[in-house]
Amino acid sequence: MTLDYGTAIVSAQKIRLMRKGNLVMLISLAVLLLNAVLALVLALTQPISFYIHGGINTIFVLVLISGIAAIVGSIMYLVGLYGLREMQPEYKTAFTCEIVLIVAGVVMNFVGQDSFLGQFLNVARSLGGVAVIWLVVQGTRHLLEGQNQEQVLRQGELVWKLHLASAVLTALLEFFPTSVESNLWRIFMLTISAVLAVFAFAVMIYYVMYLGWAAKALETAALGQRVEALEEK
Repeated sequence: MTLDYGTAIVSAQKIRLMRKGNLVMLISLAVLLLNAVLALVLALTQPISFYIHGGINTIFVLVLISGIAAIVGSIMYLVGLYGLREMQPEYKTAFTCEIVLIVAGVVMNFVGQDSFLGQFLNVARSLGGVAVIWLVVQGTRHLLEGQNQEQVLRQGELVWKLHLASAVLTALLEFFPTSVESNLWRIFMLTISAVLAVFAFAVMIYYVMYLGWAAKALETAALGQRVEALEEK
């Protein structure tokens, strides 16, 4: 397709907004994880001081702030994706999928994540998240076709494949028994869960990086269009 200046600039702006939203969500998640680890360490090493000096209240405030930041980041991401809906049909489908995933998340919280339906919805949301990223990558690929941005296109393919691997591994972990009375098994499950969490976090960081690369590639394409227009004059 022929990428015009206006489409390239607007697409780059919306993708950068999606990137900022993802970045906010990543930071909030990192703060939440760090907060959980810190609370656990303090509760185990200094339990009396932790409870007397209002450690629980501090933890609650930090969790609340982190949750609000995650909501703000999600809204930024959705607004950016909504702004892309007219650029490529894949973006429009991705936005619709995001809305469905939000509804599924609400239902999952209502029925309880430990129920069969809750576990099913959790797995479905993970795989649905991969579908959204695949659609975003495909829409961006169609915009950048013929713009000599093969490296960005390859990075996009790697992004959704890494997300797929993360989602599948996490989904498989849901079916592992957790009620086994073996300390060794519990340690094994905790280790696997921690490794998968780190892997998922790294994949999310790579997606943020990809969005930045895609936005820059579109800005480069827009600049090329502007230079060509000036040369024709």
